Amino acid sequence: MPEPQTFVYSTVNECEIHLDLYLPAAAPASQEAPLALPVVLFFHGGGVFRGSRKSVLPELKDAALFKNWAFISADYRLLLPSTGFDILTDIAALFTFLATLPAIDTARIMVAGHSGGAYVARQAAIHGTPRPRGFFSVSGQGGHLLSPAYFTPKPYLQKKLLGTYRKYSTRSSAEFLGLKECSEFAWEWRERRGKRKAGEVPVVGGRAWLAGMAAVMGTRLDFLTGREGFSGVLREAGGGGGGVDLEALVPMAMRVLFPELMMGGEFPPSFVLHGTGDKNVGIGESEKTVKELERMGVECVFVAAENWGHGWSEEVWNRWGKDVVPFFERCISDKTEA
Repeated sequence: MPEPQTFVYSTVNECEIHLDLYLPAAAPASQEAPLALPVVLFFHGGGVFRGSRKSVLPELKDAALFKNWAFISADYRLLLPSTGFDILTDIAALFTFLATLPAIDTARIMVAGHSGGAYVARQAAIHGTPRPRGFFSVSGQGGHLLSPAYFTPKPYLQKKLLGTYRKYSTRSSAEFLGLKECSEFAWEWRERRGKRKAGEVPVVGGRAWLAGMAAVMGTRLDFLTGREGFSGVLREAGGGGGGVDLEALVPMAMRVLFPELMMGGEFPPSFVLHGTGDKNVGIGESEKTVKELERMGVECVFVAAENWGHGWSEEVWNRWGKDVVPFFERCISDKTEA
């Protein structure tokens, strides 16, 4: 396995935000020669609350390197203490930094993300400059953030998850929990199951606990927007039922955080992979994305993987994911900007 070169692409409030650059074996280690390689730019999963660049889809990375492409896995600031606005700032800084790497052809960037990382990849596909040439979503969030799934509490889980800590605010919790803006912990979707005792929950105060708490409390959009109570506004409006237009309740300044409200016909060709048995991110998010892309005339391949859940394995790649490589090849078959 090739060792990556690690770079700091942005520093915010003394927080260094890193990326790992993997180059194919045929490429020299030196960055002095302008190789102009296409690049797969990957964003890790973890619900946007946890994880780090150390979590990649290994088969995607290896396939990119085999094609003589570069592969980059980039950190981004995580929800609490950061918000979606900070992630947009990170995306802008990341694309500016990529332009300084002679090995990278910024006219041939393809973005990819797993789970919460697919939200970040969607934002990069919309706001990245130059615009990426292709988009790969795996079990992706961000296709339908105005779905009740994001702001409906799950009371039956609250007692189990919350422990003794029930009160929080999007501004004060980070200091209370001691959370940093980025994490070095690689969220591993292939972690061994059954390690915890029955009924045992994540340690109160950790990022895994925070992600679960936001889900069961129905407050994930509070953390994304930095506006405490926003999820409650949507909930009180009827959760999208009864003809209530939830989109109209999103303030103009916050719309940029909702990819479903920002996608247009210039969105790059997309390969969307989602399991029909996914209980973490419902397949409806991807179905809505595909429907919108088709309506706008954007090329889209949709793979609904029968009985697959939310994890990742070599089998998932071999059965459903490997076709993204020839798809990306078509996306970058010429260097004309989309």
